Amino acid sequence: MIKKVILFISLFVTQNSFTLESALYPEDGSMEMNYWYYSGGRSGPRMADTVINNIEQAFLNEGVTPVIFPNYSWMQDILFFDQKGNFVQQANFAPSVEYFGDVTMGVFEMFGNDSGELTKLYDEDFITFDKKSTYLTDTFLEGGATITGKFKDGADYIILTQARVNGMAAAYRDRHISQASNKEILEVIAKDLNLKVENMFILDAKIGSEHLDLYMKALPGGVILLDDPSERVKAVSLVLAPNSEKLKNIKEYEEGERYGFHKKHYKKKIQLVKNILEERFEVHMVSGRFFEIYTTDWGGSFKREYFNFFNGVSGINKNGQSFYITNMAKDAKGLETHWTNILSNFGFESSHIYYPGEYSNGSGLDCMGSPSL
Repeated sequence: MIKKVILFISLFVTQNSFTLESALYPEDGSMEMNYWYYSGGRSGPRMADTVINNIEQAFLNEGVTPVIFPNYSWMQDILFFDQKGNFVQQANFAPSVEYFGDVTMGVFEMFGNDSGELTKLYDEDFITFDKKSTYLTDTFLEGGATITGKFKDGADYIILTQARVNGMAAAYRDRHISQASNKEILEVIAKDLNLKVENMFILDAKIGSEHLDLYMKALPGGVILLDDPSERVKAVSLVLAPNSEKLKNIKEYEEGERYGFHKKHYKKKIQLVKNILEERFEVHMVSGRFFEIYTTDWGGSFKREYFNFFNGVSGINKNGQSFYITNMAKDAKGLETHWTNILSNFGFESSHIYYPGEYSNGSGLDCMGSPSL
């Protein structure tokens, strides 16, 4: 069961110092995947049974067992495993706005006056799953705002937002050393996560609060696929019928004057992320998310993100084959061909690429669950 902790007064619990025996399970698909823990699509937004069945079948095809853990709709944000398959229990921070103000609504709900309700997992939640637990002392992550993987030499890395680091830093100063420097706190977090501090990459606060898995995808060997908005029109024009409604809607958004600030800001953000990562990562710019101008039945129109392929799950099956499971393109199946062609450049075979997920309102298949050894 998930416990919800309500803050009325600040309460800090002193724990022994823990360090993970192994780093977090990498989401870049560089390790064998045996299980995928997810909500079952029964909590949060309802999904059709056919969608759930197709998602489960895609994992089963790769020898991965889907495990229903129906405590929270977007399990990825709160559920972590290490590389030995142990459940990782996060640090015991009081649910303060100062510590969690950047975290997704649902994981942290603000009440005002620096109080809130925090959704987290405890080791007793895994008793029925026969999972051992390991503990973080000073680290509390949010899955969507975290990217984990391995470089070519096998070294583990993590990509975090500055906002999440700021929250952990505030908690550390309140709980331990009030004058601790930013450098000292990063070293504490790195030790907690069993990482080298130089393999922690903190994205500038200017990028905002949008989850990282909506515009980038890590692949093995330090490869990062990063969204390229400048190539969207070209990409859709190659795979969609010239007179299709979907092509018209996407071009209307990309080439029209509406939402100019959003488009300009997004391009700046992507460039900033690229500048930060490209020194150590092999960054490839690809178009993997698509916006459109959507017209309602009553005649109104607005911007809508309808497709997102970054928000998927990659792994290695027991036969050593790489697979990728992501969101469907619904009435624009040509875009699935576009993404399959991109993945083929990175060693994925089309028979191991699946599109069963249902993407809506900034959340899709990757948000639903967490992979494990």
